[in-house]
Parts: sequence; C-alpha cells; structure tokens
Amino acid sequence: MKIGSKSAIRSAAIVVVLFVVLVGVGILFIRPTLSFSILLDGQPLPPGLTADVKVDGIVFASGDKLGYGEHVITVALKNTEPLTTKFHQGLSSKRLAPLKMESISGAMTVTTSPNNCNVTLRQGGAVVGRATSPARFEKLLFGDYDLEVEKSDYKEVNHMLIDEKTPKAIEVRLKLGVVNLSSVPADADYVLTGGGHNRNGHLPSLIPDVPVGDYELIVRRKGWEIRSDLVVETGMTSTSKTVFAYGAISVVSEPPEAAIFLDGVSVGKSPLTVSEIRPATYVLSASDHENELSGKIIVQPNQVTNHTFSFHYGTIQLISVPPGARVTKDGKGIGVTPLTLNPVPSGQLSLEMHKDGYVTTNFMVTVLEKETLTITNKLISERFKEAMIQARVALKQGLFAEAKRCVASALEIDPNDTDGILLREEVDLAPSKAERALQQEKADAKARELDSLTWLSFPKLVADCTDLQVVQAPVVLVDGYYENYVDSEGKKRQRFHETGKHSEMQVTTNATWNPSKFAEKYEGRIFGFNCPDRWRISKVDKDGVVVVKGGGLLSDEIRVTPATGSVDAFKALQKGDKFTIKSVVKRYEQGFLGRKLFFEQAEIVTK
Repeated sequence: MKIGSKSAIRSAAIVVVLFVVLVGVGILFIRPTLSFSILLDGQPLPPGLTADVKVDGIVFASGDKLGYGEHVITVALKNTEPLTTKFHQGLSSKRLAPLKMESISGAMTVTTSPNNCNVTLRQGGAVVGRATSPARFEKLLFGDYDLEVEKSDYKEVNHMLIDEKTPKAIEVRLKLGVVNLSSVPADADYVLTGGGHNRNGHLPSLIPDVPVGDYELIVRRKGWEIRSDLVVETGMTSTSKTVFAYGAISVVSEPPEAAIFLDGVSVGKSPLTVSEIRPATYVLSASDHENELSGKIIVQPNQVTNHTFSFHYGTIQLISVPPGARVTKDGKGIGVTPLTLNPVPSGQLSLEMHKDGYVTTNFMVTVLEKETLTITNKLISERFKEAMIQARVALKQGLFAEAKRCVASALEIDPNDTDGILLREEVDLAPSKAERALQQEKADAKARELDSLTWLSFPKLVADCTDLQVVQAPVVLVDGYYENYVDSEGKKRQRFHETGKHSEMQVTTNATWNPSKFAEKYEGRIFGFNCPDRWRISKVDKDGVVVVKGGGLLSDEIRVTPATGSVDAFKALQKGDKFTIKSVVKRYEQGFLGRKLFFEQAEIVTK
C-alpha cells in the first residue's frame, strides 16, 4: 500500500506539472484580438479624420491581436484632450467600451457699443450661434470665425481666431453716431441720405444708430427745399437746425376790401398780412371786382414787406362812328357805344370795339385821376378794308388800272376816308413814277455795265502781245578829232583826222508781234473803248463801219463794225466825233504805214 500510494502521488504531481506547463504555453502563444471605437464629442469620427492610438506605447489599430494581461491604451487627436485608459486583456478577444474624446474648445464674450445689437458667429459660412449683445458663446472649436454685429440697417464683420481655452473678451464699437435734426418752424419733413443709407421722417427728430460718414440733408416745408451737408462721427451726436427764413407781406388798399392775389393766387381781402412767404420776387395784385392793379414786390428773409394799392379813378366816354359798337375789356363785354365808364382806375387801359361788318379795333387809353377822357373811334368797314387791300396789292404788282378801280370802290363806301384819298393820289401818280423808275433802272444798268467793262488801251495791247529780244553785236568805231580851218576861198571849214579804230558791243532791242498772246488775251473778248487823247472818228461808211484814228499821217487805226441792232446809231456819227463803245476784238494787223485793230459787234454805250 505504501509503494502504490507513492506511485499515485507521483502520477498526480506529473499531471499538475503538465497542466501548468500547458497553461503557460497557452498564455505565451494564444493572442486574442482587441477592438474599440472612438467617439468625438459623442459622435463617430468624421470621414478622413484619424486618431493616433497606442497600446503600451506601440501604435495599435482596432482588431489587432494583443497578449494576455494588463495594458494601457492612449488616444491622441488634433484639437482634442488626450485619452489614457487601463484595461485587462483575457485569453479571448475583447471589445472595449467606446473611447470618448472631447474637443479642446474656447469661449467668447461679446460686448457692443451701443448695446442690444444682433450678434451672429459664423465658421466657414455656417452659423455657430446667434445672440443679442452682450453675448457669450461656449465650446468654440479652435479656428477662424466671422463675428457679425448688426444694428438697424448697419452691419460690421470682424474676423476672430480661437486658439486657446481661455475665454476671449471681444468689445465691438460700432461706427455709429446720433443725428439730432430740427427746423424752424418745426413741422418740416426731412430726407437724410449717404453711403447707401436713407432715413426720412418729420422734424424734430433724434435719429440713433446712424452709420458714420458724409450725408446730404434735405429739409422740405410747403414747397421750400433746403439742402445741407452733415458729417456723422462714431459715438458723437451731429446736430442740424434748418431755419426757413420766411418773409411776410402787409397789404392795404384805398378803398379797402380789395381782393388780393399773390402770383395769381387769392390770399384774402385788404387790409391783410400774409406770413410764411418764401423770399423771392412776386406779382402782387389787387382787384375791386371791376378794375385791377398789380406790381412786383421783393420778399426779404425775416422782413415784412409793406405795399399799398390806391385805386385812383377817372371817367371814359367812348363814341364810335357809326354808333352801336360792342366794347370789351380783357375779352369781357362792358357795354355798347356811346358808353360812359366810371369809375376807371387811372393808368393805361386796353379796350376793343366790335361791330358786325366792321373791323375790330384795339386801342390803349390813358386814364387820369378825376378827369373825363372822351374817345371817338371811327370804325372801318370790312368791305372798305378789303377794297383797300386789293388796291394796294394791285399797285404793288404794277396793275395800275386794277388799283385805280379798287380804290374807287373803297371811296364809294367811305368818300371822306383820308387813307383812301391818299391811296388814290398815290395810284394816280404811280404810272409816271414807275416810268421814272424804269428809266433810272436802265441808267443804273448802263452804269453797272460800264463799271464791269475792261477798257482797252491800244498801246497796252501792242505791248502785251509783243516779244522783246535784246541783241548784242560788236561794231568798229573810228577814233579821231575834228579840226577847224579856212579854205582857199576864205570859208571856214571842218575836217576829221583819224587817229585809230576800236571795237565796242552795241545793244539793240528787236520787237516781234506774238499772235498767240493776242489770241490768248484779246481775240474774241469784249472790251470797252472810249477814244482817249487825240483819237477821233475819221470815217463813217454807208454800212455804219467807223474808222477811228489816233492822229497824224502814220497813226494807229481801229475799224469798228457795228452789231446788227446798232447800225443806225453808228451811221449817225460824224467825222471828228468821240464815242464810247463795247465791242469784240477781232484781229490785229501790222501795216507799213501803221497798225490796225479790228472791232466787231460793237454797241455804243454812251456818246
């Protein structure tokens, strides 16, 4: 029994040892997996964001194998608080509870001047938070932010950086001011514009939260507009007081109770004072319902302009021939002639008379105070007027018989009319007057014709059409002297003694007639000729051809052939006469005994 017991004990010990060895080997060689997940601020990590995970200081990924025992896992992620956790890994695979990471965040407090502004915080265009100042924003991730502060229609945007946990205190002083507007008088309207901003309303007005800048202020009251410039500064109150410097008009009239009008608008009856009038020049009128007085007045700022209307009356007696004419004033009928108008304000008055079959008459009268003016107006018959018009038209057209008939018709209607009598005398004298005018016109035309002519000079014609050539040639001259002596008969004589010879250059000028120049300058052109100096008519033949010579046996000569309608006039000329003609230059001849010029189509323009 003892031997067997020892053997049993030995076997049991071997089994225990084997078990321990097997367990140790399992621990050494069996490596289960470790899984985990990571939450960032309670949410799975966004795609593309990876955390730095280590187990026992060695980089580790979820699902990797891990040995049995106690371990430490650390997780690191940008802009988050680092995480460290201890755990026990058994012999089987293990999944850890979610590893919760918290982002590193900051905070921001925002105060504004003025308060109660709308504050919006944005990151990357997304709204992070909204509040009314003063405001506080918590758990702000590190990064860039846009801080928008709005007040009324004004907004400022400031760029901010959150890069630490310590809360940032931001104070925003908006570029706003206050505008205090008023006017005298106070009930005016205003428009304030500038920098894209527009405010309007009634005065007085205190306008808060106005963006700084330059503004135009327009204040209006009863059609009067005053403009001014206004500058708004940060935190300051800009004040503007617009004064409407009205004037006033005080009006009295004699007699009183006249209706008063300012630029045609009724303002009441005199005496009265019209206040709050914009300074300017106005037409002030007064009416007693029959008559009107008016004048210009100048209204000055802050002053009362006084004006007095005095109706000074006179009397007008109107008579028409024939009677029964309607009298109108300013288009309104006031009676039929004979007519007495009383009272009538002194001064100038425009009236009209109308009667069927007669021409309407317009006339001005000047009325004097406390005097009676009598006006007699002779009316003109429309038939008389028409006959006179026809007579004048016919006279102007030279239809004297028609003019005489028309003026006679007019005088049958009104034989004593002065204008008709004078026109008849003018018509009677018209034919002789027209004849004298015609003769004068002919004389004037002849004078203009003479003025327009180019007058021909025979010597100038020859000079214009002659080419001159200067020729130099050597000549031999004999040198010597003369001696006086007495011959055998006792007579005084003179003889030449030659002492030698010498040569000299002799200059001569040769003149040659140039037909081309004559054709260019004279031939076929019309010229005037008026027999200058000794030129006279030397011959007139039976056909009216006239020969004019310049005097002397070998004198120059002009032969003149008259135009067809001028032959008789030329035949009437006498030898020795002078004349003035216009003619066409035909040709020129150089003769042995003189030069000849030929004229054709000649007309006498004066004798």
